[in-house]
Amino acid sequence: MKRGNEAVRLAAYEIRRSYVTMIMTYLVAAIFLANLIIHFSSYMENGTTLYDFLFITLFAIQPLVPKAKGFEIEVLQEGFMAAPIVMMQKQLPIHHETIIKSRLFVHFFYSFPIHLILLIALYLATSLHDILSIGSFVALCTIWLSYSICCGLIIPRISIGIKGFIATNYGITIIVIMLAPVLLMGLTFVHVFFDNGIVYWSFVLAEQWPVLSIVLSIFIGAIGYFFWIRKMRKAILIHHA
Repeated sequence: MKRGNEAVRLAAYEIRRSYVTMIMTYLVAAIFLANLIIHFSSYMENGTTLYDFLFITLFAIQPLVPKAKGFEIEVLQEGFMAAPIVMMQKQLPIHHETIIKSRLFVHFFYSFPIHLILLIALYLATSLHDILSIGSFVALCTIWLSYSICCGLIIPRISIGIKGFIATNYGITIIVIMLAPVLLMGLTFVHVFFDNGIVYWSFVLAEQWPVLSIVLSIFIGAIGYFFWIRKMRKAILIHHA
């Protein structure tokens, strides 16, 4: 309990110092949401890879939006990337578990409310409310929030520190250049061979098998959560100065 309270205080300090970027985060998310709502009918009728790409990206890496100086992940030296605030905290008499929990609190503060608001707004502002019952909508939320946990928790993991080629400016550029086309190709493959995109099929799963979708999503989300917790614990020991 004491470590949990201390982690909350650490996270609250970072969030208070980043309120301007927090507002910007919500404004950017609002722009993405407006696009998703405007093009929803077109997506349901014709299907577009770009819609899936936008949706998936928003739930996976949205918390990577720029934060206040000292709090965002950056290349601190060639071949090493981390959040400066974490490096500072590791020099202080703060338990490693407290630092890890604070990274999780900050991450979920940036991601969970935005993702939930996005799903609720999409449900209320489009014909999705005619397709899904309340129970099916809960299943849909569980699916995408579970996905957000599995993919998004890589961000607090990186904030603790990573080394190697990927932690260089050149490496980051190469990864982004390679990853985006590969993801678009994969999404296009789904459209071509399964007639519709991943977002569409998440609607189908939630509508036809809501209970199974909820159970499997919670199970997968839990696996992802504990996987990244384990990775963070290892990383904080390896990069402990």
